[in-house]
Amino acid sequence: MRDDLRMWLSFLQSYNGQSCWLLEEGESMADYRLLSCILVMTLCFQGFQSQKQVIQGRECSCICQKDKKAASGVYLIKPDGAKAPFQVYCEITKSGGWTRIQFRNGLDGINFDRTWSSYEQGFGNVSGEHWLGLKNMNILTNQKNRRCKLRINLQDFSNATAYAQYDTFNIGPNSAFYPLTVGKYSGTAGDGFKGTLASENQYGRAFSSQDSPHDGCTPKCRVDDMLFKSCSQKVQSGWWFNACGLTNLNGKYYTPPNHLYQMSFLSWPTWRLYESLKSTTMSVICN
Repeated sequence: MRDDLRMWLSFLQSYNGQSCWLLEEGESMADYRLLSCILVMTLCFQGFQSQKQVIQGRECSCICQKDKKAASGVYLIKPDGAKAPFQVYCEITKSGGWTRIQFRNGLDGINFDRTWSSYEQGFGNVSGEHWLGLKNMNILTNQKNRRCKLRINLQDFSNATAYAQYDTFNIGPNSAFYPLTVGKYSGTAGDGFKGTLASENQYGRAFSSQDSPHDGCTPKCRVDDMLFKSCSQKVQSGWWFNACGLTNLNGKYYTPPNHLYQMSFLSWPTWRLYESLKSTTMSVICN
């Protein structure tokens, strides 16, 4: 029961029958009890109203289509196949409504060194730094008769920006460890998922975390002269690694002058080599 309802019920019950000062002259106990019921019913109605959540669409593109005046912000969505609605941040642009699935800018200090369960369920605040969760990403990108695109926006510490966009985007099922599938690349940041060598290609890779690595380090991975058992353990984050690949937007957040030549950093090397980024955004649009 809500605390305000408990307070009112306690107040009313404590004075029930003690009407010497609560009742005005000429009023009866029946009048008082009727008033008590009205007060309680009013509070209950207000409580239900405040807790009511309105599902505003299957994803942000639907919200944008229904309301041409919709603004960027937090919305409640329920994609096809979802058992329960969940909150997302919608980026409303001229190209439509994009559902944000990841955001980094260092301001909230969110730790991305997380377990498999945390990466699966999601963490952070959707209005700030967050990871939407592999389970929700899988549901969002596997709706019947809907095709999703991925856009990644990047910013460095000189405030220069770039983007990478993929014309298809899908996160596979838990049974396959949520593999990443992306289509044709376009943009200004370079195709970081593909990399520059075949061994760096992260297309189709399963997701890895420190406690559940699926990164192809068999038996060990090598970077320069370093050997280690797991990419996730080495860089302290979860991502679609390929022994280990190039990109990692879930790495540790570094600020100048310590943002250069780090191992575990916000990495998109086809745009900024050996340089940790200031902000990253991953967003999906489905139609």
